Amino acid sequence: MALVLPNTPSDEEIGVMLAVSDRVGQLSRGPSVKLGAYTADQLSSEARQRNLVGIGLRDNFPLPEIFQETTGFSLLGQFGRRQNQTQIQTLSDQAGVVQSRVSPWNPQGVLLGLTAQTSAGLGKVQRVFRQDALFARLAGDTVLIQRTTTEPSVYDPDDYRITTLTQHPQKTIDRRGPAARIVAFLQTNWFLLPGGIVGIALLLYGLSQLYLNRLSRPERI
Repeated sequence: MALVLPNTPSDEEIGVMLAVSDRVGQLSRGPSVKLGAYTADQLSSEARQRNLVGIGLRDNFPLPEIFQETTGFSLLGQFGRRQNQTQIQTLSDQAGVVQSRVSPWNPQGVLLGLTAQTSAGLGKVQRVFRQDALFARLAGDTVLIQRTTTEPSVYDPDDYRITTLTQHPQKTIDRRGPAARIVAFLQTNWFLLPGGIVGIALLLYGLSQLYLNRLSRPERI
């Protein structure tokens, strides 16, 4: 995974990066996490092949490709929003946005955008990755985080409203090797195993009978 920040990141953007890296470390089952952090200018073509997490305000976002969808929900410049073909202005937009899509540089990778129109919105994104109760409510491919009170408590998840949207069909990304895929298929479709064993046994029996019949035929002189 590669975390990507603007060339001159703010304190809020760095705070989101630290919250995400902490959450990834908690979720990982591996002995180590291959995690890199880059600014937009430092991101190489090789690093773009990884799973990418872009972090930053909408007008200074390091991976603007996340906003190139022409349908569904998206933040626009100058405090605008688009929902399908409708555009609105939200001059006091304090919401945070978490948005994911298939990476445009790697069809087996994910591009995750953590963004907002204001620093206060980025603070809400950071809070979601810090609090287990809020993080557990993430779903769909687009999430809007808004507060329901002027002074939200760090201990009360109900002080935040999580709006989830599913704008794209789900796609399964499987990086396992052929052997692991076969094992997983057999585990999922175990009821096919007895029939498969019987079928293979009958096939081998038929081949052995053909071979024995050929050996038993008398030779012609």
